Amino acid sequence: MTCGPTRPVAAVLLVLLVAGSAAGATVTGPLPDESGPGPATGVHFDAAAAGHGPVRGDAAAATDGSTIHLDQTLHRLPDRPGEYEADNRYRLPDHAVKLEVTVPERATGFRTDGFTAEGDNTYAWDGETEDPRLRFRMPANRTVDRDDPLSGPGSYLFVDTGEWGIVQRPPLGHSWGWRGSPSVTFDRSLSASPGAAGSDVAYLGEYEEYEHAAHGQRFRLVVPAEADLAENRSAVFGTLANASDGIRVGDRDDEVFLIAAPTTDVRWGARGVQTGDADAWVRDLERVDDVENVWVHEYVHTRQAYETTEGVRWFTEASASYYAALHAFEQERVGFRTFQSRLERGTDPRHESAVLTDRSTWQYNPDYYVGPLVLGDLDRRTRAASDSERALHTVFARLNDADGTVDAGQFYEYVADAGGTDDADLTRRYAETTERPTVWNVSTHQAVFGPVPAQIEYEIATTDDGEDAVRARGPYRNRTLRTPYVLVPGEQLSVDVNVANSGGTAGDYDVRLRDGETTLDRKTGRIAAGNATTVTVNNTFDAPGNYELRVGGERLSVNVWEPAAAEVTGLRTDSGEGVRPGESVTVAVTVRNDAGWPGERDVRVTAADTTTGGRTGDDWTVAEQTVRLDAESERTVTATVTFDEPGTYRLGVADSNVTSQTVSVAADRGPDPDTGPLPATLVVVAVLVAVFVAALLARR
Repeated sequence: MTCGPTRPVAAVLLVLLVAGSAAGATVTGPLPDESGPGPATGVHFDAAAAGHGPVRGDAAAATDGSTIHLDQTLHRLPDRPGEYEADNRYRLPDHAVKLEVTVPERATGFRTDGFTAEGDNTYAWDGETEDPRLRFRMPANRTVDRDDPLSGPGSYLFVDTGEWGIVQRPPLGHSWGWRGSPSVTFDRSLSASPGAAGSDVAYLGEYEEYEHAAHGQRFRLVVPAEADLAENRSAVFGTLANASDGIRVGDRDDEVFLIAAPTTDVRWGARGVQTGDADAWVRDLERVDDVENVWVHEYVHTRQAYETTEGVRWFTEASASYYAALHAFEQERVGFRTFQSRLERGTDPRHESAVLTDRSTWQYNPDYYVGPLVLGDLDRRTRAASDSERALHTVFARLNDADGTVDAGQFYEYVADAGGTDDADLTRRYAETTERPTVWNVSTHQAVFGPVPAQIEYEIATTDDGEDAVRARGPYRNRTLRTPYVLVPGEQLSVDVNVANSGGTAGDYDVRLRDGETTLDRKTGRIAAGNATTVTVNNTFDAPGNYELRVGGERLSVNVWEPAAAEVTGLRTDSGEGVRPGESVTVAVTVRNDAGWPGERDVRVTAADTTTGGRTGDDWTVAEQTVRLDAESERTVTATVTFDEPGTYRLGVADSNVTSQTVSVAADRGPDPDTGPLPATLVVVAVLVAVFVAALLARR
């Protein structure tokens, strides 16, 4: 997202000369001077004072003796959240005779040294103070309401919390006069205390700053103390360096200033904002392996040095969105299917009535959706028509190189010069009607853009009911989890990851489950073009804690808590009316966990002989077990006990409130009358009968 035109200098000059607005021109005219030739005057206004984005006031060719220097320092005001102070210190050459400063209408709390108020938000130098100073407070907060791929969940574009802030330099207008020669020019610098500043944006607060040089550019990355940078710094610098090299559309800025905007305290209205020449902030949670690649999107805005009429205004966000997606794909950070799907969003029914050149038809920011689709098709056709000697960047470079404001007619001429009149006619049709191009397939991309390497994409698999395939395994449970993910020590987390290769050649995959820079589990292999597979990564957690894990480009927040304290809710036995000494008694204990995470309970079954009035404390342990169970679940465990002596026994569970059970063990009563040894008289009778039967058989 841009905040106002990024290179408005030429346009501001035109506006001033035609409309007479004070916004960035240098004019000359006589002033009364009795000492010699009439002196000259100069005016310098930040473009924002005339309703445009800020511009840089550079005077590189000027010497200290002929330049008015403005050293502008922005201060945090901890006691006044939402405001900051601008401290403006001026150094003037000896032959300067006049300096007037026009301040923003919303400025308050003025303190001056060498300036007097002149009305109409203007302060005039008294002509005597060597280093005049003008201080005032400015409201910091700016909000927006938007709906596009780079929208944030809130509304802030710039903000001050009292503890830290990301703010814009306040726009000031300056007019000055001098006697004699050389001519007096104007230069300014911006700083923050405490903090860091680019040319137009400042961070107020404590921070760390990192630098990287590539392709003639110096990238400054400011990471506030309050920020939690989700992406590795080397990855951020790598994607920016790649884009710096690949986007060849004219001169590059010497310096690019970036802030990783904290997201813990502020709900931003955008995922990133670029303003001025080459200043931008990007939310600290933005990653480079995203088809929107906000880091590249905002960088592309720093390369847009043109001014257009309304009919070509759509090109600004369209080109930033398209190049962000294309570079994410070409840097192998997303696969072709993801890139293809991003462009296809331009055919969404929400945009069916949108005409890019007619903003009155816009409802859902079609420049972010339809625009990239149209420019992608233009890029493909231009490459195909020129055997890749020319491409969209050829048109982009012509825009940057144009003198004055570019209208739609000139834009189509640039397209025709790059890809032919048919190409220009088709681009005009797509831009000025609701007709849409179709997105090309991977084989066409290979043929036109060059070979497509292996494009390995990772995503967490889903179950049949649409849940992420994240499971817990262990003694407590073995099932799929739902967020929030809570485990207990000793449980294993298992994550199924889909691996797909949408590229044109086979490639190696590397699936890692990571906790910060530590790899917890890793699965590697090779996968053919167009194929897909699923792998599983695991980790067993040994200690409680909060773990921010990453797998397959996605984040998993996992809490590991100590097991919940389960309760014993029931006790029963199968002893019935009683048992004999040595017979088994089955004891069943029911345990319940009402917590929302796994729990456990040490169950100790005790016995006491109550035959003689056994007392508490006389109990002994007959069975014990640690019972582990799932969240909000119940489990019954059993144990077998025996008693060798007759009597009455009490069974219970230690440290619980369940009702104890009584077991009666009967005395040993000898053999059963029905099954014991036969009486001796019956044995004698039986023998006599046997003898008699044998005698009868012998006679026969």
